Amino acid sequence: MLNGIVENIIPAAAASPGANEAVAGAYMLVMVNDCFNIKRRNLFIKVLNTFDQACRQQYQASFIDLTAEQKKEFTQQLNKEAQTNSKDGGHYFSIIKSLTINGYITFK
Repeated sequence: MLNGIVENIIPAAAASPGANEAVAGAYMLVMVNDCFNIKRRNLFIKVLNTFDQACRQQYQASFIDLTAEQKKEFTQQLNKEAQTNSKDGGHYFSIIKSLTINGYITFK
């Protein structure tokens, strides 16, 4: 699921790889497992569960079962919500996006 999420946050372009090619999903797992304390690890799990529940509510399907267009639409929708709600203590999608960006920019 993480690879599908990160690829829709930073998709591949002709001139540069996307977050999936930059192994941002694997980066997230390493960060969560090796660097996060138990509280932050549990928060990350809760974030992924919230993401999946929101997807199921909207599409009656898990994110991995969506079409490419639905995945793109859903992540764009969550990104807009996160930008709108950033003043209210943040949005769960911001955590996923932040880890994606960090994984992408640290790719060698």
